[in-house]
Amino acid sequence: MKRKIISILFAVVLVLSFSLMAAVPAAAEDTITVGPSGCSYTSIQAAIDAASPNDTINVEPGTYLETIDVTKNNLIIQSVSGDPSNTIIDANGADSPVVTIADCSGVTLSGFTITGAQEPPGGGSRGIQMLRATGCTVSNIVVTKTGPLTAGRESAAIYLEGSSGNSFDSVTVSEISGGHVSGILLTGSNSNTFASTTISGITASEFKKEARGIWVTGGENNKFVDTEVTGITSLNSKALGIYADGNGNTFTSTEVSDIHGRTRVAGIQICHTTGVEFSDYHISNLTAEAYDSWGIRVFNGVTGCTFSGGSITGADIGVFVEKNEGGTGNSIHNTNIVGNGTFGVQNTAAPTIDATLNWWGTTDETTIRGMVMGNVLYDPWLKAPYRPTTLMSSFTIDHAKIDFKRKVDDAKVRVQGELELDLANGDGVVLGEDVIVTVGPLTETITMVEKGKKGDRWHYQQRPKEDGTGDIKHMTINWKNGKFDIRMDKADLTGVTNPMTISIQIGDDVGEETITMREKKDHWDYKAK
Repeated sequence: MKRKIISILFAVVLVLSFSLMAAVPAAAEDTITVGPSGCSYTSIQAAIDAASPNDTINVEPGTYLETIDVTKNNLIIQSVSGDPSNTIIDANGADSPVVTIADCSGVTLSGFTITGAQEPPGGGSRGIQMLRATGCTVSNIVVTKTGPLTAGRESAAIYLEGSSGNSFDSVTVSEISGGHVSGILLTGSNSNTFASTTISGITASEFKKEARGIWVTGGENNKFVDTEVTGITSLNSKALGIYADGNGNTFTSTEVSDIHGRTRVAGIQICHTTGVEFSDYHISNLTAEAYDSWGIRVFNGVTGCTFSGGSITGADIGVFVEKNEGGTGNSIHNTNIVGNGTFGVQNTAAPTIDATLNWWGTTDETTIRGMVMGNVLYDPWLKAPYRPTTLMSSFTIDHAKIDFKRKVDDAKVRVQGELELDLANGDGVVLGEDVIVTVGPLTETITMVEKGKKGDRWHYQQRPKEDGTGDIKHMTINWKNGKFDIRMDKADLTGVTNPMTISIQIGDDVGEETITMREKKDHWDYKAK
């Protein structure tokens, strides 16, 4: 009996022990405060030292004269105000990076101005330095005034080495100086994302020292979206807006301007790389004192790289390709290559570069031919300046007919259909904007006028041909129902193919459909099912 009572008591104690263990909560995520007074700490680094992974450090407005090192996972370090102008981390002339994030993951840094680092004796002044960091987030940050004009190796406002999968958003870099100096420098770092980045005032003054806005070396699949690089200056050497030699890096919505150097200057330079893409890019105002300046420079083993939807102006040579033997599949399309010096595109290498479908400031073939040199494929070219477009919500061809006459330039064409603008993503249309109509091989630009009491119809009527040009005889658009009607007379359809593409572009709104017509002896016909 006694043994039974003891066993029962032991079981009860065991159950209560497990119940108490279950009732003890996991370690809570703490919030630590930093401020000039009335907070847990007056130093950000002291708060980091006291923190555990997953803690949040809230920093009150003020100027903090220190450098900080983060090696703990998932720390959130953020300014309370969210305003970089009143929450400042100032290295106060220290010869080390202002912020170092190393050998950790998931760190968040947000809402600060980073400033005040000098270049150490070995070189390498940096505002934010990431070493072997992954999955970190940096947002709403200003990096400015780091690195005096002293000799050194690689200085950068933001420096990543062996770091991958990190995200940068709303970062401004300005007034950075040093020996070799970059606004952003990535080395051996992959799959990082930069959004809404502004870089300006990067200066290198030492002999044979380069200035670059962005330098990506040995890193792959990094993405840059909405980037502005301006005011890159090397007083005695090269100046580059963007340099990339890693594979698969992409740049979307990029502005590069005001790049100045003593020797070679390029808005964008790529080498030893495959699959780099630039879309919606614009390059302007490049000057070199002793050599040519290039809007884009491609050299040494570049394969399968593309540039599309942009503009290049204000360089000695718009696109320069050299020492690229074996580099194939490179192309530049839908780019306005105008206002440059010697050539629009010059290729001194053997492989051909595809520079078709660009605007050269003219449609005259002789003039265009004089703007290219070497193995450059430039035909066909755009017949008007490139401008970004918004697809219409709908565009349908209801009926199309071509009557072929005995003379090749005497065909009659009629196209009827319906269109609807995408007002959610586009900015609508304005009377007086160019209306570009394409029917197979024919493209014509017209200006329409309003008809009707409410101006709900647009109308075009061809005037008597004085110079023998123009194929569209009549065109209407009824904005009440979106119906359009196009009539062409005495059209030259030499080279027309079936299926055939028909499109209408009004300003930046474009609709397009490819139709297959029924071919008969003297006419082609199409009716929507």
